[in-house]
Amino acid sequence: MQWIVVGDLEYPVFIKAGSIIPFLQVKESAMSLMQTIDANLRIEVFPNSNSVAKGALYLDDYQTHEYRNGAYSIVEYNYDGTVLSVTKVCQTCGYYKASNKIIN
Repeated sequence: MQWIVVGDLEYPVFIKAGSIIPFLQVKESAMSLMQTIDANLRIEVFPNSNSVAKGALYLDDYQTHEYRNGAYSIVEYNYDGTVLSVTKVCQTCGYYKASNKIIN
């Protein structure tokens, strides 16, 4: 058994090996998510023992039910050990604002 000490203002996070997780870069001054929803993304890659990882991101307009009419995007991330590729999975989806996201 291993014990991990976590400070009062920290949260332990356990991430499965082979995962790619996109994080929204939230502004510290933001009082709500809607104030930073157009912020850039930071991609964290956690390769498995074979040095590969994959993940996905779902995006819509965050405000309406237009996703029911196809106004959403699904983006897939794949890491093969050297290259991170980004692919729009749903070709018929109608949400295009995702194309302006900058990945850090």
